[in-house]
Amino acid sequence: QADILNALFAAASGGVDWVRFLELLGQETRADGVALHLDRQGRADQHWHWGTPAPLTGVDRPRMRSNRVYSHSDLPGFMPDAAPIRALKYPLGPGDTALLILHRQGKDFRAIDGVQLSTLVPYLPPALGIWDRLRRDQQRARLTQGTMRDLGAGWVVFSPHGMITDMDPDLRDPLDRIGGIRVAADGRLGFRDDTVAQALRQTLIQAQTGTQPAPLRLSEDPLMELVITEDHDTRLLLGRVRHARAAADLPLSDVARHFGLNRSEARLAVLLCDGFSLTQAAEHLGWTVETVRSTSKQLFARMGVHGQTGVIRRMQTSAVWLVDLRGD
Repeated sequence: QADILNALFAAASGGVDWVRFLELLGQETRADGVALHLDRQGRADQHWHWGTPAPLTGVDRPRMRSNRVYSHSDLPGFMPDAAPIRALKYPLGPGDTALLILHRQGKDFRAIDGVQLSTLVPYLPPALGIWDRLRRDQQRARLTQGTMRDLGAGWVVFSPHGMITDMDPDLRDPLDRIGGIRVAADGRLGFRDDTVAQALRQTLIQAQTGTQPAPLRLSEDPLMELVITEDHDTRLLLGRVRHARAAADLPLSDVARHFGLNRSEARLAVLLCDGFSLTQAAEHLGWTVETVRSTSKQLFARMGVHGQTGVIRRMQTSAVWLVDLRGD
């Protein structure tokens, strides 16, 4: 019993897979198969099983009472002469339930096996609740991480001496690709320009003395800046990095769809957002200046802006940069 409960809460905390818990329960009850079904608002959400799949055809789950151990003879919707079954339904919240079911191919379960399931009644719902909260927290963290990546932001934690103690994993690539900055073997940032390394040391000192340091420029083109502050609760030195994403990296079809533009207008909008003048855009596109000016007037009207700065502002503050909206 202790091993089963340990496996139960290990699964809840992500230490082991739920299948390990089901395996131990199946071995203890001599079942051929054990399954755990998690339903959300009457719809299947998660399913784990060990051994042979449990037969669930005809089971009327809504009619099952919570926290009662059912056998095949009294399971709602199940035939009395079906293979030996033991099932238990757990309430998890409004409209959410879990169903634990064991089955055998041969003779019926022992009475002690039903007691084994009853013993789990106080533990399984809290364990599933812990697992669900952790899963939701992980989902929120992934969403936040993805949004930061899409907007060109990242974070890094420094020790007082400038060593990295933790770092956004998505930040390593842009640091190297844009700024030519790598994390050295000793945990420090390696710069191509020693003046930037010296500026970082000075910025770390200022942050620790309560002075609000100026942003540290890591790259000029494209622009990448680092801001360091000291967290007053943890005394950690938190670095936040932002780099300018190029509109040219966005799928052109998504830009056109997002702002209601045709392909030519979208090509021009991308260049203007990246800082091209009308003359530079004409040269880059192989258009005449007159064509660019004519297209720009159409572009301004479709985007509801009054000039090139309006295009930049409209694109930079839009959601076109977010991966989820692009279906990636």
